[in-house]
Formats: sequence, C-alpha cells, structure tokens
Amino acid sequence: GIILVSSASALKPMPYLATYASSKAALTSFGNSFSYEMESFHVDVITANVGATDTPALRETTTPETLAIIPYQTTEQVVDETLRKLGYFPSFNNGFLNKVTEWVFNQLPLRVTASIMSNFMRENFKFGEKSANV
Repeated sequence: GIILVSSASALKPMPYLATYASSKAALTSFGNSFSYEMESFHVDVITANVGATDTPALRETTTPETLAIIPYQTTEQVVDETLRKLGYFPSFNNGFLNKVTEWVFNQLPLRVTASIMSNFMRENFKFGEKSANV
C-alpha cells in the first residue's frame, strides 16, 4: 500500500498557515483521487490527515503553555491507526480529538472557523520567534 501523510490543517481555514494548509489540502485531494486510480492495480492508497503529534516541529513552534493542555498523539499512535485503516478508506482524520474537532468545525460557517483558528494560532504558536511553517 501507499501512505500519504497530510494534516488536519487541510480540512479547515488556517490563518497564518495558509501555504502549509493549502499544500496539505492538495495532497489530500490527490490521495483521494489516486486511491481510486490504483484500485484496478490492487494497490491500497490512504491519506492520513494527522492532527497534533509529538514531534520536534510541534515542540519548536508551540508555546509551553499550549503543549501542556493540547492532547497530542505520539508518532506510534499515528502509525498504528493509519496502518489499521489502510485498505478501508482513501483518507481519514487521525486521532479522536481530530475527528471531533473536524465534525464541530464542519457545523460552523467557514468565517467562524477561520476566526476561531486565527485566534488559536496567534495565542498559542510562536510567530516571530520561529516560523510556524512546520
């Protein structure tokens, strides 16, 4: 099988991360199409839209206060869930909190979601100190 690693950022407006989020949205769209194309070759393709994961990039760009309160996943949890879903779905949102958050944001107007994410990004990430392009 083929595994593409995208981001939960692909699924909602992400002020201050527009370039990152749009590139992940393109990857998710590609993965969904590529999954269909590869069916006739019996090759499974899945795109994991991964949420907050304990990586050096997360630790470098996130304030200590935010790291203390956000429920992030380990890389092992991301890999385990992705492998379990391979062959069943073309793409999925990784992690319970990611799934709930996306469901909630899908109920809201895009402008409201963008405002929420804008405030969250400004308050919780180290803009100016280090790049938030993770």
